[in-house]
Amino acid sequence: MFASGRALRVDAAQSDPRFRRIEAFGETVYRSFLGVRIASGGRAIGVLSVRHVSQRAVTDGESALLARAAATLGPLVLSAQEPQPPTAAGARAGLVLPGIAASPGACVGVGVAPLPTANLDAVSDRSCEDPTLEEDRFRRAVQEVRAEVRDSGARLARTIPSEAHAMFRMYAALLDDETLFAGGIDRIRAGAWAPGALRAAVAEHTQAFDAMEDPYLRARGEDVRGLARRVLLRLQSSATAATTYPECTVLIGEEVSVARIADVPPELLAGIVCTRGSPHSHAALLARALRIPAVMGVMDATLARCRGGRL
Repeated sequence: MFASGRALRVDAAQSDPRFRRIEAFGETVYRSFLGVRIASGGRAIGVLSVRHVSQRAVTDGESALLARAAATLGPLVLSAQEPQPPTAAGARAGLVLPGIAASPGACVGVGVAPLPTANLDAVSDRSCEDPTLEEDRFRRAVQEVRAEVRDSGARLARTIPSEAHAMFRMYAALLDDETLFAGGIDRIRAGAWAPGALRAAVAEHTQAFDAMEDPYLRARGEDVRGLARRVLLRLQSSATAATTYPECTVLIGEEVSVARIADVPPELLAGIVCTRGSPHSHAALLARALRIPAVMGVMDATLARCRGGRL
């Protein structure tokens, strides 16, 4: 009935001799029908159908759109049907982790997690021997991250809309703003080491954002923490090693920053999964601009062990 690549169009379904209403499936009354076979590798694995309660002519454009959707779904449905072997990362086959949709879509890729050192909460309090040198180290790290953000924005300038690109200018301006890290500088001058001063200053700065009722304003705290993690990486290593990203990279982590998203070549980035964050974050906005799926708020500790695993 469903020839390969061709849609079945029925403008008056109930008058067609092939019409069957199966009440046990909870079918509603419909009068127009459009269906196309879902296949992968020449193997039929299902049918994608659209029904309308009124009698109407199905257009060629609607048929072509459904056929393209079915062609996209074929490999995904087949992958979901076939059992997957355990991955080296120990991810469980069939593991379902609920989250909040931030950008629509579906993908299959390799999980890439951030370096464990990029964890502000794990930084301890410690004193420094020379506050002047420590302040210079701190300011140099901020300058390097500022340059990274500007370079990232330049790389994506031709890929994303101008309104999405504006967030990179905003981040560069944040890093230029002395008030963001003023508390950290004061702590360093009082004898604290730079990573601990950074952690305390960011916690103090984001506390107000986290307490706000407006979800968009509350999400700005996530953006500040993302920038702070980039600074922390610079403080903990004199040279940040370049990351090699596989095809179909799925970035995973507590909060995935805009700068980290921009690190991945757009042609290799397949999706984003965060244990924290919200659909209002700039990471979610950038994911939508890049037209890649993103899920926020996946509250499951096992996600960190999915690094290198198939997601």
